[in-house]
Amino acid sequence: MIIQQKQMLVFSTTSQFGYLHEWPFFYEGGWHNTVGDAIKANGRDHMLPIITAKMMVCPGVRAMLLLTGDTPLGLSHMSELGVGSDCNGKNLYGVALMNARQDIRGMNHGK
Repeated sequence: MIIQQKQMLVFSTTSQFGYLHEWPFFYEGGWHNTVGDAIKANGRDHMLPIITAKMMVCPGVRAMLLLTGDTPLGLSHMSELGVGSDCNGKNLYGVALMNARQDIRGMNHGK
């Protein structure tokens, strides 16, 4: 999986990722309408990189939300990626920047 340079990674709390719930996203060769659909298709314990076409909280920015099942990636892992901006002060769990071509599929959140 090739990620655009300076692609944003958005780590959201359960209540906040509702912004993305009804937006189709592409994961593992298929489009999914909700986070739940992707979990059913790929397994609850699978790290889900969710690529949205557009984000309500960061207009025009392609974003990625990382979840293990329905649990947000912990803040302790953000330091490994490098903490970035928070989309003009919006109350997100945290945002980080990922280098181009970095493959996150191998991350397992300690499982």
